[in-house]
Amino acid sequence: MINKVPCDAPVGTSVNEDEIELPRGLLEAVDLFESDDALRDMLGEPFVSTYAAIKKAEFETFMEVISPWEREYLLLNV
Repeated sequence: MINKVPCDAPVGTSVNEDEIELPRGLLEAVDLFESDDALRDMLGEPFVSTYAAIKKAEFETFMEVISPWEREYLLLNV
């Protein structure tokens, strides 16, 4: 919007049919978010840094919990 780039034509395929690479996890997505200069310029340094720190803290909290899948497939098969 800032650069007034015209929109692409609508796509009739799914993301699985196109060769689009998306982050495999939250930490990779946050790293890409932090390194995007255009977003940093648009949203501002304080927002980008704070948002990234919050998402990293959420990930750390999530990793401290044993998931139902881990409990069923890992702990019960030891």
